Amino acid sequence: NPNLTGQVTGATEWHINADEPSVIDYNVEYKPQDFYAPDAYRSSDHDPVVVGLNLVNQTALTVTKDVVPAMDVEVGDIVTYTVTLSNAGSAMATGVVMTDVLPMHVEPGGWVSEGSASIPMTRTLTWGPWDVTADTEVTYVFTATVVAESDQPVVNTVEFISENAGVGEAEAAFEMTLLSPTLSIAKTVDPAADVIVGDTVTYTIALENIGTGTAEGIALTDTLPSEIDFGGWAMGHNLDAVEQGGVITWTGDLPSGVQPGVIAFTATVSAESAQPVTNTVEFTSDNAGVGEAEAAFEMTLLSPTLSIAKTVDPAADVVVGDTVTYTITLSNIGGAMAAGVVMTDVLPREVEPGGWVSEGSASIPMTRTLVWGPWDVAAGANITYVFTATVIAESDQPVVNRVDATADNAEAVFATAEFSFAGKNYIFLPLVTKH
Repeated sequence: NPNLTGQVTGATEWHINADEPSVIDYNVEYKPQDFYAPDAYRSSDHDPVVVGLNLVNQTALTVTKDVVPAMDVEVGDIVTYTVTLSNAGSAMATGVVMTDVLPMHVEPGGWVSEGSASIPMTRTLTWGPWDVTADTEVTYVFTATVVAESDQPVVNTVEFISENAGVGEAEAAFEMTLLSPTLSIAKTVDPAADVIVGDTVTYTIALENIGTGTAEGIALTDTLPSEIDFGGWAMGHNLDAVEQGGVITWTGDLPSGVQPGVIAFTATVSAESAQPVTNTVEFTSDNAGVGEAEAAFEMTLLSPTLSIAKTVDPAADVVVGDTVTYTITLSNIGGAMAAGVVMTDVLPREVEPGGWVSEGSASIPMTRTLVWGPWDVAAGANITYVFTATVIAESDQPVVNRVDATADNAEAVFATAEFSFAGKNYIFLPLVTKH
């Protein structure tokens, strides 16, 4: 009977067959007396089959679960779960309650197919209690969004209990491709050479996530060196950075696969440095480590350099009463202004001060001690002073005149000019002595 197949519990041979005398067999010929009797003992002439039957209706409640995709899942992906509850038995399963608690790595999405049971889409899904009729299959399909990484398979288990069909469970798992954000930072400055005080330089910081997954909790800091002053934000700037007191900061997250975050700004060079002026930017993050980058520019030093020269005319064959002319030229051959310049010229005793031929813009008295300044001499400037003096006394040595120049920010210099007198004829007489 095909209808009983599912209720057969077992079958076996009952080995009770034995030989019997002819007077009790089924035949009737040649028997003066027939001892045959149709009772239970007649079974001993063969081996019967014993069949076990369970004639009470049975339930067969099972649950299965799967997830798609099951491999190479990343944060942000959507996975689809399918739960199927089946009663393959011959009786109704009563009081069925099914529960599915989503793992912490996913957030509930929405229903694709919720069957006839409309329940809220929450982290804990509970169906029932309800009765599942015999030979019935119910399928529920829903989505979830992956919100956290795991280096282990993410397992989701569904369970059921019932009044007459026992308990059961099933699980589905997906494996993740771990997202590893990798931050790359670069910094440039333009110009990078021949910078002088007063120039404007432009810095560009580029922060890029070249890994997979979002770099979170980034804190970027750029402390400007003392030789520059912050100017303002420059073209290309796309991060909401803040500058305060010479320190630039930015905090935030940076997804992968997007254009680099750029901080671009200008700065004015306010002081000289004989060494490269280096500016370093640093970052920390919650999940992408730390890093730094630097940019440096070299300066052309603006150092004043004084140069001085002095001449006298005529420089030879001078006699008492002649007028000699002194010319002094002071130059700043450096790259910056010479500050606080003082020039001093003390005339030798053999001459008396005469008058100015050219005194430039500095009008000072014509005395034996001439003092110019203090004043500032611009880079590249040349200043010439010309004056006369009268020779009032002879000397058998050249008459030397020295001029000195000092400055607050440059080395002191000096120059000399000398003239000699006309030659004289001397008569040498013999020396006679008496003894």
